[in-house]
Amino acid sequence: MTADPVIADRRRRIIESNAVLLDHYPMMAGWVAKDLTSWQLRALVDRLQRIQTNGAMLDPSSNLAITYYLSAAERFPAVRAAD
Repeated sequence: MTADPVIADRRRRIIESNAVLLDHYPMMAGWVAKDLTSWQLRALVDRLQRIQTNGAMLDPSSNLAITYYLSAAERFPAVRAAD
């Protein structure tokens, strides 16, 4: 999925913000995984795996969203870092 450059830049900035969010509020991981899945972008995979395996308090729907995203992420294009 190719997004308009303006949209792609906004998504990249949101992903950078979500990285900080996950560091402080890992229980939000399900919401982040849902966004990344809908955008079909590979990002924050290591963080999401770490949150899931470290036993963060996740509700079942968040755990499912993370599991689904992690299984699908390898098919998505990686997000390019800011230049």
